Amino acid sequence: MLGGSASASAAALLSQLAQPAIARTRWTKHVLVLGAGMSGLAAALALLRAGHQVTVIERQNRIGGRLLSLPLGDGMFSEAGGGHFRSNMPYVLGYIRHFNLPVLSLNNGMPRYVIQGQTANAANLARWPWALTDEERNVSVSSNLLRYLHGAGVDTDTVLDTRLPDPETIERLSNISLRELLKGQGASDAFCSLLDVHDGPFSGGPALMALASIAYHHGDPALYASRAATTACLWRWLARLDTSGSRSKPK
Repeated sequence: MLGGSASASAAALLSQLAQPAIARTRWTKHVLVLGAGMSGLAAALALLRAGHQVTVIERQNRIGGRLLSLPLGDGMFSEAGGGHFRSNMPYVLGYIRHFNLPVLSLNNGMPRYVIQGQTANAANLARWPWALTDEERNVSVSSNLLRYLHGAGVDTDTVLDTRLPDPETIERLSNISLRELLKGQGASDAFCSLLDVHDGPFSGGPALMALASIAYHHGDPALYASRAATTACLWRWLARLDTSGSRSKPK
């Protein structure tokens, strides 16, 4: 029940992707999914593969949610939402391979940090002016972070483990902040501040909630994007799968 003409196409997409089905439940239910963004579509797909009937409701006349490409002319475009992905995202890569979409490699970027009035380039490790420990100096933010996490029994694959979060992990990481977890492994206050500037100020929140962001930003340095606009890719998928003959692309 997508707004306007997107309904038949989204239904065709989900129906095609649902084959073959995964282990089916004995009790089939009719499930309502609110929103045809990537999370909603992925949830609908998982439910379809489990044998349930699914209805997706979207208030807009398009699918994709926060995936939205803006044309700039001369074949160029800009992404107003998600525009890249990493090689440690198996579900995204699965869809990329399923639809045989061309990808390109991106520069992961070398930021310039500004902390308490002191500035340094990420690439110039030897000239970082902050009060880091000897072990933290001349080492990148990601390498330092992963070393501390390893000491705490956590790694960037943790969030991809289907067995997690288990009760023990929830109890251990929900009541401690990421900053406290890192400092318990010897991280300096300067490094925690550097991490906040690098990723956004989330080190004060529960360590459990930070794992997904850590896995995405630090688990794999390889960065990729689709060669086509993400919105165009979505409609290309739908056009390939739509057999109703009634689909038209929204203006």
